[in-house]
Amino acid sequence: MQQIQKFQASFDLPVLSLEEVDAQIAAQPVKPKAESGKNILLRQIIAELEREAETDAQKPTLAQELISAT
Repeated sequence: MQQIQKFQASFDLPVLSLEEVDAQIAAQPVKPKAESGKNILLRQIIAELEREAETDAQKPTLAQELISAT
């Protein structure tokens, strides 16, 4: 019985149209984006990893260092 009463009471509540909702959203102040650190583009990350890979390829491996040390 209580559920029926809540259901009937819901029809007494105001109903917002999409225009009213859009107007309320537009009226809200714009919040600035929070800085969550330095944003880096994927292309920048890939370029950096490629540079690191090239640098690592030029370095001798541990096995090469041990052979040259003897």
